Amino acid sequence: MADWFWSRPYLLLTFTALFWAGNSIVGRAVRDILPPAAFAFWRWAFALFICSSIAALSCWDQQRRAFISTSCP
Repeated sequence: MADWFWSRPYLLLTFTALFWAGNSIVGRAVRDILPPAAFAFWRWAFALFICSSIAALSCWDQQRRAFISTSCP
């Protein structure tokens, strides 16, 4: 499934435009609630959480495969 997703450049470019537009809309919506620096901090904190979660899952899968290949004859 992941190979199918990453091999579709037009789909990825569409998601890029949607995320960029969504960020602009959310930024305008919260400009009276949050200062710009706080909004930028929380946006990057959320992105870091998502990216680290994906990386942790990938590392865990690689460790599991390595353990299975070395422990099974």
